[in-house]
Order: sequence, then C-alpha cells, then structure tokens
Amino acid sequence: MNQSLKWYYEELAQYVLWAKQRMELGAEPREGVALALQFSKLYQMIQLQIQELIIDVD
Repeated sequence: MNQSLKWYYEELAQYVLWAKQRMELGAEPREGVALALQFSKLYQMIQLQIQELIIDVD
C-alpha cells in the first residue's frame, strides 16, 4: 500500500476512535459538526490518494 495512503487510513482510524469517545462522553452539538467535517476532510484526502494511484497505474 502506498505510504501516504496508509498514513491517511491510520489517521482516519485514530480519528474515528477519538470521535467515538468524544461522542460517548457527551460532546457538544457544535463539536459533533466539527468532528463530521474533519472526518469528511480525511475521507476526501483518501479518495484523492486513491485517484492518484489509479492515474499512476494507467
């Protein structure tokens, strides 16, 4: 697996665990929105990395 892509997956996994803990502890609604936005950004970066890998292979 591409090192950059691996890093993003590891970050995403750590982030999901952290976000789950925050939500279980009763995060504020605005914090929930911030968590969702950060998740979205990480997910978009993974998609971009995958697209770059596909382009490199073609």
